[in-house]
Amino acid sequence: TIYAQCDVGLCSYAPESTVSMPVKLYDYLAAGLYVYSSLETEIADHLHANQCGEIYRAGSAQSLFALIEKTLSDRVALAEGKKRAAMLGLAFDSVAQHDKMAAFLLDLCEK
Repeated sequence: TIYAQCDVGLCSYAPESTVSMPVKLYDYLAAGLYVYSSLETEIADHLHANQCGEIYRAGSAQSLFALIEKTLSDRVALAEGKKRAAMLGLAFDSVAQHDKMAAFLLDLCEK
């Protein structure tokens, strides 16, 4: 209910964070939210490859503010990014992940 009223999900972490793929990311994507993150890890690769979020410099309010201004200036691009986020969210769905794991295990058993 809350996410339905939002456009963006925020994954904000300190510069020295060891978090790679925060659980909240999956919730944001499933809800079709564009994502801002301060993590320059695997999450950055997914957001950039799928054009459904942006990375800002950890600990920098100015960097985050610049993303907010950019997003607000192009609502059409934001809407497209939200659609792509929802599509990426499907790839991380528990059923999809289960199917991938089952296929992987079956492949191992056949070898």
